Amino acid sequence: MEQFFETILKYSINLAVDRVYEGIQTELNQDSSIGAEIALVFIEKGYKNLKAELQ
Repeated sequence: MEQFFETILKYSINLAVDRVYEGIQTELNQDSSIGAEIALVFIEKGYKNLKAELQ
């Protein structure tokens, strides 16, 4: 039973991380400044690291 709840929690966290990442990407893609481009690089790296940790 504990493993079931752990699996549900992991799935929920992964889904939340994906949604936040997509939202940030959408917002930053609307801005064509160099700052937005740099922020996208950092967001991408952080997203990949977070997803790796969750796996």
